[in-house]
Amino acid sequence: MPDIPVTSLVFAFVAAVVLQLVFRRVAFHIGLVDKPDERKRHSGEVPLVGGIAIFCAFVFGALALDLPLSDFRPLFFASLIIIIVGLLDDLRELSASFRFLAQIAAAFIIAQYGGATLNDLGGLLPGVDTLELGWFALPFTIFAVVGIINAINMIDGMDGLAGSVVLVAVSGMAVSAWVAGDQVAFSLLLILASAVVAFLLFNLTTGKNNRPLLFMVMPGACFWGCYWHGSPSNCLRGNSQPWRRYRQSGC
Repeated sequence: MPDIPVTSLVFAFVAAVVLQLVFRRVAFHIGLVDKPDERKRHSGEVPLVGGIAIFCAFVFGALALDLPLSDFRPLFFASLIIIIVGLLDDLRELSASFRFLAQIAAAFIIAQYGGATLNDLGGLLPGVDTLELGWFALPFTIFAVVGIINAINMIDGMDGLAGSVVLVAVSGMAVSAWVAGDQVAFSLLLILASAVVAFLLFNLTTGKNNRPLLFMVMPGACFWGCYWHGSPSNCLRGNSQPWRRYRQSGC
C-alpha cells in the first residue's frame, strides 16, 4: 500500500499559509480584490488570491516528492494555462468566449496528451457490461472537464462551499488511489488536500468588518476542476487488481 508523504504534506500546508499571507498583501496593492456591491454580502475588499496560492503550494509540495511525475506534466501544464487565464480575468475581466476557449484547450491537453481520456462509462446502462464511447471519447472528455471547471466555479459564491466540496472529492479519490496502490496519485491528492485545508482556514476566517480573509475565485476553481478530472483519470489507467474490481463494479 502507498506511504503517506508526511514531509510533502507539511511543506504544502506551510507553503500555502505563507503564500496566502504574502499574496494577500500584494493583492491590495495591485487591486486584485473583490469589492462589495448590491449582490455581495461581504463588506470591504477581499483579496482574490486563494486559488493562486493553492496552486503554487501544490506545485511546491509535488516537487518535494521523490517520485516520478512525468505522466502528470500535461495536467500541470493545463492547470498553469487555466491559472494564468483566471488571473488575467480577475484583473481585467476577459470575455466569456476567451475563457471558454482556454478551458477547452486545457481539457484537450489533459485528454489528448495526459492520457486521461474517458474511453468508457462502465456499466452505466442496464444489460451493458461496458458502455464504450469510441470516437466520442475525446469530445466527451473535454465536455466533462469543462463542465467540472464551471461547476466548481459556480459554487464558489458561498464561503467555504467550493473548498469543502473539493476537499471531500479529493479525499475520496485519495482513498481510491490508496486502494489501487498508486503511490504517485495518492501522494499528489493528499498534497492537494493539505493545501485546500490551508485555504479553508483563510476562507472561513473573518477579519475586520465580518469579511473572509481570502477568496478562491476563477484561478483556483478552474485549477481544481482540471485536477479533479485529470488525477482520477490517470489513476484509472492503472492495471492493479483493486482498480479492475472498482471498474468492474460499475463505479
